[in-house]
Amino acid sequence: MRAIIDAVSAGRIAPGEGSTLASLVAAYAHGINIATVELRIDDIDWKLEKLLSKVEKSVSLALRKRAETQAASEDMVRPKAPTHATAVGAIVLYGEPKIDEPLVRAWARTIASPSNHDTERVRARVCI
Repeated sequence: MRAIIDAVSAGRIAPGEGSTLASLVAAYAHGINIATVELRIDDIDWKLEKLLSKVEKSVSLALRKRAETQAASEDMVRPKAPTHATAVGAIVLYGEPKIDEPLVRAWARTIASPSNHDTERVRARVCI
């Protein structure tokens, strides 16, 4: 642009020619800027896709691991559920549990309760 201004000032080219040349240079510079921005956007898009792919793999792995851990926990807990339910039922029926009292105290009353006609059955069913 400086060369065009100098040429117009020195009278080597007419002001109209200088204006036309300046418009061409500005359009060319604008095209270069657009191309540069498009390249940067494409680069960012590629990096984003790469990061997204990594995140998807990590999330997939974490979900699979979580499902396996949960299944293992359920397999470990499920066989104990009937015994636990029986113990809770016995505590409720025979242990007279109190609010804010540790259940172990109500359990001790359940086992020791003389009014419990099924004490032996409760003890046999629930081994704590």
